[in-house]
Amino acid sequence: MKLPETYMRLVATLPLLAAISYGYLNHHLNLQYTMLLLIAGFIGVLVPVFIPSRRHWIASESEEGEVSTASLNAMSQQLISQYPESSTENRTGQSLQQLFGMARALGPVSSQTAIATAEVSWLADKMNQHLVCQKQETEKIVQRLESITVTMHQVSVNAASVTDLAVQAKVSSRSGRQELEQTISQMREISSNTDHTLRLINDLNEKSERIQDVTRVIEGIAEQTNLLALNAAIEAARAGEHGRGFAVVADEVRNLASRTADSTQQVGRIVEEIQSSTREVVKTIESLVTRISTGSEKIAETGVRLEQMSAQFDEVEDQISGIAEGVSQSYSHVEEISASVKSLKEEVAGGHQQMNVLAKQADQLMHSAEKITATLSDHAAEGQHYQAYQTCLEGARRIQEVFEQAISKGQITFEALFNRTYQPIAGSNIGRCSSHYDQFTDQVLPSIQEELLQRHNYGYAILLDDHCYIPTHNRQYSHPETGDPSIDAVQCRGKRIFDNPVGVRGARNKEKLLLQTYKRDTGEVLHDLSVPVVINGRHWGAFRVGYLPE
Repeated sequence: MKLPETYMRLVATLPLLAAISYGYLNHHLNLQYTMLLLIAGFIGVLVPVFIPSRRHWIASESEEGEVSTASLNAMSQQLISQYPESSTENRTGQSLQQLFGMARALGPVSSQTAIATAEVSWLADKMNQHLVCQKQETEKIVQRLESITVTMHQVSVNAASVTDLAVQAKVSSRSGRQELEQTISQMREISSNTDHTLRLINDLNEKSERIQDVTRVIEGIAEQTNLLALNAAIEAARAGEHGRGFAVVADEVRNLASRTADSTQQVGRIVEEIQSSTREVVKTIESLVTRISTGSEKIAETGVRLEQMSAQFDEVEDQISGIAEGVSQSYSHVEEISASVKSLKEEVAGGHQQMNVLAKQADQLMHSAEKITATLSDHAAEGQHYQAYQTCLEGARRIQEVFEQAISKGQITFEALFNRTYQPIAGSNIGRCSSHYDQFTDQVLPSIQEELLQRHNYGYAILLDDHCYIPTHNRQYSHPETGDPSIDAVQCRGKRIFDNPVGVRGARNKEKLLLQTYKRDTGEVLHDLSVPVVINGRHWGAFRVGYLPE
């Protein structure tokens, strides 16, 4: 490019720089967006001026190894020395040198920004997880409080019902006690009447005994009269005709005495029967009196117990009333707590939504910072990101060559390499799977991956397909399974699918490089740089390296 064209580009840059400066000074742009626009301006306008010479320089240097800062300075000095007669040309070379110096200076800054945003994103995700747990717990608490509220309301209703029943029982016990007192009074009256009847019967028995005595006397008189009549008849017979009339009288007297004796005997038998019945009645009445007396005592005891029950019912009524009042107050408190927890649930839900927005914004900010770092790494000629990028490019190129040569030699088919059917490995407790090409990669990948892994002490240098499946991992993570999932999850990472966000983005990325920064659950921050792997013109997956920030 000739010098006038250079001036044209520099002049065209001035309005852009002026607009950016005006926006920042008048608070229309914040510092972050101002820096992004300045970087974009330098990269998009100034860098293309020197792209041809830079490409030539990189091509020549890449044959020998990595590019150093000294080479950049030498290039700048060479550009300046090409125009010794012009101070403007010197300023152009100085601008180029300042541009590359700025790129070198912004590289660590953008890397630190990516690390910070990764930590913010990680913390946002953790906070979001905590909020999800809190939301779930508050929902459980709300459900339990609602259940407790319903139960306490039912207890309150039941307590009121029990109070009513206790009052009714107290009224019934008092009514029963009054009825028992009336029954006792009546039974006492019956007992008194029975005693009077018993005395009358005893008097009747005594009188019947007197009647029996009288009948005995009459019976004796009748016997004596009969003897007297018999003697009179004998004497009349002796008298002959003179005693015939007397004999008739004697016969009548004897007949009368005989009938009198018979009557008195009947009266005696009747009296004996009356006495026998009277004795039985007396025994029955005496037994009845005894029973009435015993019943009266028991009824009296029942009355005492009813009186005690009435007093106890009073206490029960007081206690149940106190319980009902306490349950009612507790019900009110639980309703207040339930309302507070529901409010807390709404606040947690709102915080969850806000944290989701924050997590998305942090994720977007992290991706923006990663893109800036990737852009600087692409245009820089030093630094760990540049080294990782060159390592990934070499790994992708060598793997592409090995795969395409194997296809051409018939060692494996194109279809087998792109077959994404995975079969679970029997006995694996960490989800390991075999594929149609993992035995092939076990033979060809270790030599490439292990060499690149040791080059800059990377955490990993691996190939994965576009479904996040790693057929062959580094040897330090390819130990046999022990049966302990906690150990195998770390030491047996080959032949597994890692479909986390970082793995998915790396596996599906088709841009020339993807730089990601993320924080592990262990708290360790890692950079992950990947480049796409293309086999016979078709995107196959990506080659990734992971490394700690400097």
